[in-house]
This record gives sequence, C-alpha cells and structure tokens, in this order.
Amino acid sequence: YGNFLVTDNLALTPADYDPFCITAPTDSRLPDEVSGKQICGLYDIKPAKFGQVNNLVTQASHFGDRTEVFNGFDVSLNTRFADRGVFQGGLSVGRTVEDSCATVDQPQDADTGFGLTVGGTAPGYCRVTRPWAAATQVKFMVVYPLPWNLQTSAVYQNIPGMPINTTYLAVNAEISPSLGRNLVGRNNVVIDLVPPNTVYEPRLQQVDLRLSRTFVAGKARLTANLDLYNALNASSVLNQTTRYGPQWMNVVQVMGGRMLKLGGEFQF
Repeated sequence: YGNFLVTDNLALTPADYDPFCITAPTDSRLPDEVSGKQICGLYDIKPAKFGQVNNLVTQASHFGDRTEVFNGFDVSLNTRFADRGVFQGGLSVGRTVEDSCATVDQPQDADTGFGLTVGGTAPGYCRVTRPWAAATQVKFMVVYPLPWNLQTSAVYQNIPGMPINTTYLAVNAEISPSLGRNLVGRNNVVIDLVPPNTVYEPRLQQVDLRLSRTFVAGKARLTANLDLYNALNASSVLNQTTRYGPQWMNVVQVMGGRMLKLGGEFQF
C-alpha cells in the first residue's frame, strides 16, 4: 500500500516519552501469553513536553512501509452426477499478514503501527499474522431431482467464526507505579489485550435445504418451494461485547435459528 499520510509532531521525539507497563487480568478466557502477564512497551508523554505541537502532515513512507500480504489457494468443482444431479463447491485456504510497524513520534507506534489499532493501543501487534483457519472456507451445493417432478437442493457453508477482540481500560492507579508518576492529560489508557484477528469464535456451519415442484398447465407455470434455513439450528456468534469486564464476550447477536418457509413463483 502507498500514499498514506501521517502527522509528525516536530516538537516531539521518541525520547520525549516515558515507558510503563500494566498487568493483564488473570482470566482463563484470555490467551496464556496474556492472562496475568505484564504488558510493556506502553508510553506516556513527559510532563514538560505535554501540549507542545508543531505538526507536519507528510507521507507515511518516510517512516516505514505498510503491507498486507495474502498467500493461499482455491479449489472448486462443478460436476453432474447420476440422473441430472448437480454438485458445485470448493475450498478456499489462505493467510493474511499485515505489517504497519513504524515510529513517528511515540515509540509505541513501532509496535502498534502508526497508531492503527482496533480499540486502543497494544505493543507487539503492528505485525499481525492471521492463522490459516481464519481464511479457510468450505462451501458446496447439491441439486438432485426426485420422482413426481420434485427437486431437492442443499447448501452447506463452513466459514471462520468472528474474531474475538478485547479492549481493556487501564486506569491511572494501576499505571502510575510502573510509570513513576501520574498520566499526563488523561486518567486512563485503552489497551487491546488480544491481538486483532488472531483469536476466533468456533467456526460457523450452516445447512440450508429446499424441496420444490413445478406444475404446468398450458402457458401457466407454478413453482412451489419449501425452504428450511439453518437446518442444524446452529447459533454461531455474530457479535459480542469487546470491552473487558463483567460483560466481556456477552453475546449481542447470533445467527438466526431454524426457519421453515413456503414460497413460490407463478408465470402466465
């Protein structure tokens, strides 16, 4: 990628920031490398430099490159079988690596990537390597005719679950012991405990079925459909609370439940 702009405060340098650490909550739902561990590489501006501004808007390429690299492959199959049966489907496997590591003013930018984060700031996440499973999908469709002018079809999907994000509000009281003073100009810092696009909900699997029949009388044509959506009645999570606390990971939205629908099309 190119032609990104950043704002460089010429009144500041990386030496004008003090480092601090926080201790992540101990929680079995967090990755082992995060739960109860110290998160360092966080910075706060020195009090003497707070409020000094001399901004220059310039090209991000002066500080580093921003890249997104995808490696993967797709396999698809389209075939007929038996008596007018049709099968279409495929497998898609891939992995994306995003890199935006650079230092503009704050040293933390080298770890968060031009300050580009999901909900807050977190060191070590400027290069995010998504797992292979995060971009692996399996989808196929089968259509098969039955006696009495009936036709059946089924669609199956197996796709990645939603990414689990965790933003944590670290207050001044838990930061000041490491920093050696109070935060300047703020009372808390929002931190991403879990790297974005690295931890996911279980995979979403959905099966949809259809039974249809066509009736013909002269020039009139009626096609009746009986559809069964989400036949397995899966309840995969589509949205959840991301702020760490008592409500963290509470489900906000799930996939719609099993539904039976009768429909049709009339041509004359």
